[in-house]
Amino acid sequence: MDIEEDEIRFRPEEIQVNPQKAAENVTPAVKTVTAAKAEPVAEEEKEAIRQEMNELRRKLHMLETDNADLRLKLNDKRKLEDEIRRLRDRDDEISRELTALRAFAYNQTEDDVPSTGVSVEQMKEAIAKLRIVVIGGHSNWVYKLRNMFANWTFVNPEAGGSTDASIVEKADYAFFFTDTISHSRYYQFMKAIREKKVDFGYIHGVNIEKNIRDIYREVVVSE
Repeated sequence: MDIEEDEIRFRPEEIQVNPQKAAENVTPAVKTVTAAKAEPVAEEEKEAIRQEMNELRRKLHMLETDNADLRLKLNDKRKLEDEIRRLRDRDDEISRELTALRAFAYNQTEDDVPSTGVSVEQMKEAIAKLRIVVIGGHSNWVYKLRNMFANWTFVNPEAGGSTDASIVEKADYAFFFTDTISHSRYYQFMKAIREKKVDFGYIHGVNIEKNIRDIYREVVVSE
């Protein structure tokens, strides 16, 4: 079978290609390669995000733990401050009571003659203006003082425990008559005196003039 040489020669330029079909044939391959390359990148990003989220959760947990510790420490600090304040107040109370006891002991050793140059009548006028609460005292003694000092309040040592100790709240001064007062009555009024921070002192004996001098020395001279 004779075939001309020109007929069997391959001529590429004579081949016609449909562009649409060529694109259809090529596109899937390109897409596959692109997807294959993109998929590992996306997984790496997800893993990085997961690690970052875990790190943030860890830091958040540490912050919450630290915050809880700080709250406990702050609570402990407040308790210590309250305890220090309570002890300081108690120390002030003890100091005031010791001062009053020293003054009382001093008055018992002083000569009855006033060293201030002020007469008893002048002393009476000075202390009569004050609001003084006297806790305790014999009935006859209280009767005499009540007639001299209408502005004063007297607490019967025999009265029941229902007597309102808050009467000392507005007092300028409170005095315990040490001769006739029970321990329960003393602590009842001392509690109110401490809470209201009222100045107080002690008096002893039924010598009215000496009582006046002691009270005057305590509330006027010592100011």
